[in-house]
Amino acid sequence: MMNRRSLLVTLSFRLILTLVCVIVGACAGSTNEVITLDVPEEVEVELESGAPDDEYVYYALTASPPESWETFKEKGLWLCSEERPPLIPEDVAASLDGGGFLPGTLINLKWETMEETLQFDTIIVTVGVTYEGCIKGALGEMENSPGLILLTDRGADFLGKDRMVEIVFE
Repeated sequence: MMNRRSLLVTLSFRLILTLVCVIVGACAGSTNEVITLDVPEEVEVELESGAPDDEYVYYALTASPPESWETFKEKGLWLCSEERPPLIPEDVAASLDGGGFLPGTLINLKWETMEETLQFDTIIVTVGVTYEGCIKGALGEMENSPGLILLTDRGADFLGKDRMVEIVFE
């Protein structure tokens, strides 16, 4: 049984640790910074409706977020999600889930709005890969391709998340 002094030291240590966690935020999980990327209004609508922000989040490496919409279009988007976001057209999602593609297939998606055609040079989806494997691949590619954005589940926790900045569109 613990004596009073040991109990007091243990409780004091836990109190100090809790205070440090609250002050620094180190124990509260990721507190990613948010960066706003200026995009055409049609793009903003498509991206937000294609990945509702209560379910999904766009991330870039803190060290290398895209500088512009043009950079984002050029570098592309890597999708890692437990579910296919509405951004992926239903027919493409059916093909992905139906065995029509090899793992790690690169897919170029294009959709049209009233004013212009929006197109990424690359949207990377993974098929038949674990979530952790997808994230690992995304982080590796993001390091080699500054400006590449990751789209993933909002509540997901993964190694490397502390190196990310959330991207919102305006």
